[in-house]
Amino acid sequence: MALRLDLLVECLVLFHAHRRDLAFIASSEIRSLTGEARTTYIAARDRQQRLMDHVIEDGVARRVFTTPYPREAARAVVTMCTGVSQWYRAEGEHSPQALAERYRAMVRMTVGAS
Repeated sequence: MALRLDLLVECLVLFHAHRRDLAFIASSEIRSLTGEARTTYIAARDRQQRLMDHVIEDGVARRVFTTPYPREAARAVVTMCTGVSQWYRAEGEHSPQALAERYRAMVRMTVGAS
């Protein structure tokens, strides 16, 4: 369960660091989308959230994670990971991989993983 969480966090962070322009525009300009484009984007965003919800809920059910608030923790984790696109710069202090490692550690603390 912890490995699934680590891999999901890594995927989110790496995508939002490597494709930050695309990710930032997609999240900040959702209000401008209409019709099928909006429906498609929201469905993808909701699937992403459900993946995190299920990983954390399963971890709590199996007593791998101790958070008393799995749904809120899942939302916080996704928000934290996708937020990378708002501030990350390639010339910054950390590489995307180093950033993903730090986020995995922070997320484990958030969900109460051992």
